Amino acid sequence: MKIIIGIGNQFRNDDAIGLKMIDLLEKQKLSHTLLHKINTDIFSVDEIILSEEGETKQVLFIDALLNEHLPVGSIVTMIYASSQDQQAEWKSASSTHEIGILEYLSLLTKMNSTLPKIYLMGIVVKDIEYGETISQEVTESKKKAHEMIEEWVKTDNFPVKIVKPE
Repeated sequence: MKIIIGIGNQFRNDDAIGLKMIDLLEKQKLSHTLLHKINTDIFSVDEIILSEEGETKQVLFIDALLNEHLPVGSIVTMIYASSQDQQAEWKSASSTHEIGILEYLSLLTKMNSTLPKIYLMGIVVKDIEYGETISQEVTESKKKAHEMIEEWVKTDNFPVKIVKPE
């Protein structure tokens, strides 16, 4: 069983990209995959992950990423608890939430040592002001992110890389 969790704030423009990706994925029938949306309450994630305990083998978080070193629309993926090099792009980025996903997962790991394999997909955003519009660059990256997720669901092969917009 796989769980895909989109994180975001629907009223902060590009920050809604995690939620929009779940909307896109809901239009498909992804086998053995549960989809969830988390607004800004990152602390409800453990309920989702642990409620499916025993069945859940892998969890993917999709979130907005503020990173001044990468072009807007870049997709950054990593396996949580992997090498520090892979976490560098996430650690150099700012979270759009009160607590970042890496900090939250670190806390969750300390509280529960039997977590499933966790993957992260961040889409570099530019506009997190109040509004309900996704920028063109972020919108254009949705198709590639969707393809990457589909491939992972079908093959169990999660791509760890940085994909810059064309």
